[in-house]
Amino acid sequence: MKTINVYDFDGTIYNGDSSVDFYFYCLRKKPLILKYLPKQALAFFKYYVLKKGNITITKEEFFSFLNSIKDIDSYVNNFWKFVVFGYFHGYTACYCCYIFV
Repeated sequence: MKTINVYDFDGTIYNGDSSVDFYFYCLRKKPLILKYLPKQALAFFKYYVLKKGNITITKEEFFSFLNSIKDIDSYVNNFWKFVVFGYFHGYTACYCCYIFV
């Protein structure tokens, strides 16, 4: 089975920011990722408040928590199962979130 990337720019498939929701999902499963919060907060502050740096560096700092997750594929798959079955945000997400070819 081959997976494909699906981009939802207008929010018709997923209601929310999946990056942030994935972060909070990981935080519930592995609270120790909070150790990255100071680095993430500093990057956010520099980019959004001081208007310095660039979005690529800011995103790299935000996603630095992924370094502490050994089986990232399992986390991603379980997150989308969690979303598809409607446990996130209290609604049932569109089944299209999990598309296989």
